[in-house]
Amino acid sequence: MVDDKAVGDLPTTTSFNAIGGVANDYQGLAASAPGVKYDYTGNSSDLIGPGSVNDRGIVVNVDGGNISDGSTSARDSLGASVEEVKEFQVLTNNYNAEYGQAGNLILNVVTKSGTNNLHGDIHSYFRGRNFGSSDYFYNLAGHPDRAPFFKHEYGFTVGGPLVKDRLFWFGSWEKVAQGAPTTTRPFGTSVTVNQPTKEILGSAKVDARLTDKHTLTVRYNLQRDLSDNSIVQTGGNTDPSGFVSQVLHDNMLNVGMVSTPTPHTVNEARFFWHRTLSATPTKSILPGQALPNAYVGADFCCPQAGLNHRFQYSDNLSWTHASHTLKVGTMISHYPFDSLFTQFRFGRYENFKPGNCVDPPFPGGNGLCPTNSRSGLAPLSSMWLTRSMGLTFKMHGKLSITSR
Repeated sequence: MVDDKAVGDLPTTTSFNAIGGVANDYQGLAASAPGVKYDYTGNSSDLIGPGSVNDRGIVVNVDGGNISDGSTSARDSLGASVEEVKEFQVLTNNYNAEYGQAGNLILNVVTKSGTNNLHGDIHSYFRGRNFGSSDYFYNLAGHPDRAPFFKHEYGFTVGGPLVKDRLFWFGSWEKVAQGAPTTTRPFGTSVTVNQPTKEILGSAKVDARLTDKHTLTVRYNLQRDLSDNSIVQTGGNTDPSGFVSQVLHDNMLNVGMVSTPTPHTVNEARFFWHRTLSATPTKSILPGQALPNAYVGADFCCPQAGLNHRFQYSDNLSWTHASHTLKVGTMISHYPFDSLFTQFRFGRYENFKPGNCVDPPFPGGNGLCPTNSRSGLAPLSSMWLTRSMGLTFKMHGKLSITSR
């Protein structure tokens, strides 16, 4: 368990390969747990648990709501800024029955709430190129200075009472601007461009103590990301014409009711809505082609788009008496996923023959030049729309008895 003091004191930074977002990330603190590490093989670039080879089966819950992607297991978004995290729990084995949908690492994140006292913080984080090394291929090109890099992150949290002892509020806002260099070598020549990313995180939370036995919590969270000059599946010799942009719009609504009908029982009912819209448009409309020493034209896999629209309801009842604990519950999760994938949407070049290239995308492309191209409507191109829907019911219970 990592509490709010540890979250505030321990250093955090962007997760490896910015899974979920470029802001400073609470998930990195989980790497301090025994056996937990990042996947540096290029498989997933995500956290993995002891004995795991990739991130399949990871579950990340923010205030009880599952924010893991149903198809890739990685987080669709950060879910919360590091400054609004009160505590989080890292589970690597011996899961309770309620985590039956997980098969890897489990992170349970709890966000901060308002109190009877007005409290908050203003924070900023700045980093330049003086604290990072340059890419090998950037140095190979003979640049005299380090590769340009910047990250500017700032925001605030604030919370307090609306009605003393009864109604509380809390809010968070964070903005990040980052520019990271990337170097590719199309046709054997180093090309360095900036990969800019802009990110906004915001949330609002209200806690209402309806009675001495019932507390209602409502939290809304949003994240907006826009990045440019990314490389998707085309390798390290991609010409700038093969770069893509990436867009993310993420929204969450979490409504929970905690009730204590008797001194020995606690019931937690929760409704969670999560909508993620993503898009990967191309930077070029030229036909795409993989050459022996370069990829030129529009990325063959793009444009792409996805829409995740999750509705989740859970209800857990716990009974505790002395050293005995019984917990039963249910969860219903409706997770439709719409996705758009294209293959060579803008066509591809064909019939390469020796000659002097005059087309700008092929400056000396190994002495081979295309003699014609197919359009994106030709049989070589394909586009499909997939839709998957699932409804899952889970019943779980745990009985723990200890002799005294």
